Amino acid sequence: MKRFSLIPFALLAFPLYGAYLLNEGFESTTFPPTGWDTTRTSVFWGRNTYSTSPGPEFGTAYARVRVGDTTASGVGEISLITPLINLGSYPGPETLSFYYRFSNSSGNFGPNDTLYVDILPNGDPSLGVPVWFVTSGFGETNVMTQVKIDLSPFDGTNIRVRFRFKNRPVGSSNPNNYFWLDLVRVYAPDLNAPPTISILSYSPLNPDSNEAVNVYIYATDSDGSLSSVNLRYRYNSGSWQTVSASLVSGDTFLAVIPAPNFYSKTKFYAVATDNVGDTSATSVRFVIQGFKTIAQARALSDSDTVQVKGVITANTFNRPEYIQDSTAGIAVFDINFHNAYLGDTSLGKLVAVAGMLTTYYGLREIINVSGYTTLGFVGVPDPIVLSISDIGEPYEGMLIRVNNVQFTTSGTFVGNTNYIVTDGTNTLTVRIDADTDIPGNPIPSGPVDVIGILGQYGTTYQLLPRYLSDIIAPTTYISEKVSGSSFSYTLKGRTLILKGKAKVYSPTGKLVFEGEGKVDLRPGAYFVVADRVYKILVK
Repeated sequence: MKRFSLIPFALLAFPLYGAYLLNEGFESTTFPPTGWDTTRTSVFWGRNTYSTSPGPEFGTAYARVRVGDTTASGVGEISLITPLINLGSYPGPETLSFYYRFSNSSGNFGPNDTLYVDILPNGDPSLGVPVWFVTSGFGETNVMTQVKIDLSPFDGTNIRVRFRFKNRPVGSSNPNNYFWLDLVRVYAPDLNAPPTISILSYSPLNPDSNEAVNVYIYATDSDGSLSSVNLRYRYNSGSWQTVSASLVSGDTFLAVIPAPNFYSKTKFYAVATDNVGDTSATSVRFVIQGFKTIAQARALSDSDTVQVKGVITANTFNRPEYIQDSTAGIAVFDINFHNAYLGDTSLGKLVAVAGMLTTYYGLREIINVSGYTTLGFVGVPDPIVLSISDIGEPYEGMLIRVNNVQFTTSGTFVGNTNYIVTDGTNTLTVRIDADTDIPGNPIPSGPVDVIGILGQYGTTYQLLPRYLSDIIAPTTYISEKVSGSSFSYTLKGRTLILKGKAKVYSPTGKLVFEGEGKVDLRPGAYFVVADRVYKILVK
């Protein structure tokens, strides 16, 4: 493999395939890709992103079809078809190449299922010629494997390539088995191949407007050398600018996007040119440089991309999480963000989040998170105390508290169930999430204060307590005292250190500890009963 060498050459128009008549890596979010087509049953071809890419040349995404389907509605032929390809464009013969794998090394298909690759002369499906196939027990692998097919019988003609899954009755034992497809290419082997290029990463993931962004690029040329590797970028809708990438090591290059010093959705892509002038380019990506307040973000339209900073105030609902700043709050619905900020220790962290805005049944959310960063720990802010009549859109997504309300039903809390509280005049829906520690506990019969996130579903605002300790009952029931001549305590973070014997109660009256020493507590209010009653607040 030849590496980088500087050879003066003019940059040709972007993008070009060079000697590739087809070069598809499924990096664009448009699926099927432009000019491609699909047929489907209840099973269909789609685009998916790699959790771990098999190599830099594969980029971030691939095409796939579910081959383990067991439903009657899925029986039939499911095809992914390329654009029309002119095999007379270059002196032939040409080669078709692609990479494939399965979810597992074996047992992916039903016993009678087959996946074919067909050549369609003049693009006519009725004239399809099978040139390759894989079936149960034959050709299955869970490692990306390259296939090359000689197209000399079709040289000088127009063709389409069809990837056809024939799904017969009786599927595999696992309906979630997939056939993966990537880097579908048609090329003339005797001609020059263009460079290979992809964007490896960029940092920081959540830059401010006064920060530059380092973009790391993989670029190589299999049958020559590179004359240039460049990064093209533009701030918002401004003009495209070009910066040269420098070799870091091996096939890795570094280009720097300067700080714009204003809020910018910065688009960028990388371009490589080889020693004979063939050019390859990556798909366009973006990074947001700068931050909006959450209130500003909430005012933007759905599908706008945005970057904000906020404090994590809730993470017990198995998505979404909630963050807020001094202006507003918002939900963040993203599995990677959720997994990164599980557990009590994440509450109170200041985070940066970039993603896309959406509205889910009235609830403003950030989804499709492109980057998140922990900026530090600032603690969970005190809840905003509101009356029921105050509740509305300005407080959606924020941590609030309503005092002196009463549940209208009795019994035991059930998960994923709505309850009503009243202050004697107005009512409010309290939503008990099944992923909290609240289900199974008795519904308080008297007045309580309730802390939680203000959510929304449809036209109904919902108060979402995070813990049982967010439902705070009066303390008059605690009348006992613990004998002892002296008592004191200290609170370090969420660890309560009792110096002397005491009992620790949750706000609902549940005894959570008795004795002395160290007690690790969740956030919330607690009552310590010793020589007198102490009220403590754990953040």
